[in-house]
Amino acid sequence: MNLAALLLLAIAVTHYGVDPLCAVVPGMEHGAKGLFYVFRGVEGTVLFAIIWLLRPALWPVCIWGMLEESETAVCRLAAGPLGTAPPAVPWSGLCGELTHVPVYMLGIVYAALLVTRKNNHESRS
Repeated sequence: MNLAALLLLAIAVTHYGVDPLCAVVPGMEHGAKGLFYVFRGVEGTVLFAIIWLLRPALWPVCIWGMLEESETAVCRLAAGPLGTAPPAVPWSGLCGELTHVPVYMLGIVYAALLVTRKNNHESRS
């Protein structure tokens, strides 16, 4: 698929497709905010995938971004009906509340691994 078309589709569906979809699908009339949250996660995942495709050297950061963005979409879907507000617990995130595992901290661990890997690579040069 053409990258420009993929970007346009991701943006259009995320920002203009939520309300029409909620109007057409029975039971979704109050789920627009939740669905927008899910679509933003998908949109971010697509954007990081395109950056990775265009700049393969950025793969470590793109993987992190894709994981974070896809986690946003998946965890919001798992948090319950899109028409209800999920719990907002500081330093936890939706997946942390669902799993009782500090999923929120995985990004920090991954960032530390990237920095350590970069520092080790530079010290060898």
